[in-house]
Amino acid sequence: MAMFWPLYWGVATTDELIYFNVEVIDADGQRVPNAEVGLFFRIDGPGVQAAVLSGHPARMESFTQPVSTTFKGRSPFIVRPTGQKGQVNVNVWADGLGETSATVQLIQSLNERKL
Repeated sequence: MAMFWPLYWGVATTDELIYFNVEVIDADGQRVPNAEVGLFFRIDGPGVQAAVLSGHPARMESFTQPVSTTFKGRSPFIVRPTGQKGQVNVNVWADGLGETSATVQLIQSLNERKL
């Protein structure tokens, strides 16, 4: 199973990058630190992939392809908003582990952010 979440607590402005942490977790919700799992990503809404990383020091994977292999059970994923307000939904899946998603609401300015 994989889970991930945005680091902006669900809201970001249209001019900032949105960072996601993807983790492979077990049935108890604990990260699997030795997991090297191939992940696939899809973005829906006003955002594009800025980069996907594995963090593995010996593995050279493309930062621009919507795929990654986790390192120590983790893989960062970065989305660049296209400048429009709306919801960006990021889906991630792995063969045999299923699919999950996270949504970030894009706003024009910090004045719109509800704390």
